[in-house]
Formats: sequence, structure tokens, C-alpha cells
Amino acid sequence: MPAMRQLHRFIALAALCLAAGAAGAQTVARHLEVEADLAAKQAASLVERYQQARAREEAALSRVAEAAGELDRRLALEAAAPDDLEALERRLLEARGAAEAAGSSAAQLRGQLLELRRRQAILAAELGRLRRAPGDLPDPLTGSWDLVLQPGDHRGLLDLTLDGTAVSGTLGLDDGSFGSVKGSLTAGALRLERLSAESGLDMMLEGRLDPASGALTGTWRPLVLGRGESPGGTWRATKARAEGSEEP
Repeated sequence: MPAMRQLHRFIALAALCLAAGAAGAQTVARHLEVEADLAAKQAASLVERYQQARAREEAALSRVAEAAGELDRRLALEAAAPDDLEALERRLLEARGAAEAAGSSAAQLRGQLLELRRRQAILAAELGRLRRAPGDLPDPLTGSWDLVLQPGDHRGLLDLTLDGTAVSGTLGLDDGSFGSVKGSLTAGALRLERLSAESGLDMMLEGRLDPASGALTGTWRPLVLGRGESPGGTWRATKARAEGSEEP
């Protein structure tokens, strides 16, 4: 059961990463591929152990039948020695005990195999979904974003490109400042740093992508202090409309 709980966590993470884009989905796919490989090796080991348990059970059942048949035959003879009959009874009981033990072991292994086959079926279904062509998976970040920084209602334009989990682009604000940005998008969490020609690393933005609204929201803070800059605040960005496009 712990293995199934872990698998369910991977499936939930896969759903989140599909919402966050191709990079996240590919990361989870690699985790699931490892899980699938481990499950296949575990299944091979379980099948071998199950077959051995069934062989022991069949051999013990054969001894049960043999001992029972011999005991039945001797009991029908008036001249049968009691000691011989008692020895056959013990032999029968031992064979039955061995058969029950092997049968119990086989039943336990069958249960484990059934759970494992369920896991493998879920893994195969999820991997099939995550292994779609990269073009079929959404890239929610690449493009131009209308940015608003608070406090002060400062506006700007954020241009981003997503490559795997790496993010790059530019950020210009209505105060005339401009710079390149670099960062990462991991499981929906975005982190960016701006590098401007005037100030060097001067701003950090952290936030998240909301799959429902498609907006980016988070907090920002300056990396250059001591000159009266704002101590930071919140920000929100929405995808910029192409020129000539109509309001939704």
C-alpha cells in the first residue's frame, strides 16, 4: 500500500505539471519511467517467488494424496501395525501442514502481484499521457506579459522564453528601466532576476502560474538598496494581446 500511495502522489504531481507546461510534465515522466522500471523488476521477482511457492504447494499436495492413500490402504488391513499407522498419520499431517504453508505463501504473493499489476497499469496510462509529442503539451510561459508592480501601479512589459525549466527574457518598466531576466519555472513556481546595464542585478520576482486564470502573480523585491527604492511588493502579469486582436 505505501507504494500505491507514492504512485498516487506522482499522479497528482503529473497533473500539476501538465498544467504548468511541458518541462514539468517531462520531469514527472522521468520519475514515472524509473518507477515503471522498478515495478517491472519487482514483478519479475514476485512471479519467480510465486511459481516456487506454487511448486512447493503442488508437491506437498501430492504427498498429502500419497500419504492419505497409503493410510487408507493400511487401515483396511486387519494385520496393520499400529505403529505403522501412526507414522503414516504423522506423515499425512506434515504433508498437509507443508501444503497449507505453501498455499498461504502463494496467496500472499498473488495479492502482492495483483497490487503491482494495478500499479503497472496506472504507470503505463500516465506515461502514455505524459509522453505525447512536446508540441502537444502547453507552454504556458513563453510570450509577452503585461506587468503591474505594486505599490505604485508601475507598469511594464515582460518577455519570456521557457526552455525546459530555464526561463530567459527581458523586463522593461514605465520608469525607463530595462534589463534581461533569467530564472526558472519548477512545478508552477517562477523565479526571475533582472540584470540591467545601469545597476546590475537590481530586481527579483517570485511567483506562481495560476492554470485557471493563466495569470502570473507573486512578490518582488529590489536587489539594490540604499537609494530610496521601494522595499518591494506584489506583482501580477497577464499575457499581452497581439496587435489588432480584439478584447475577449
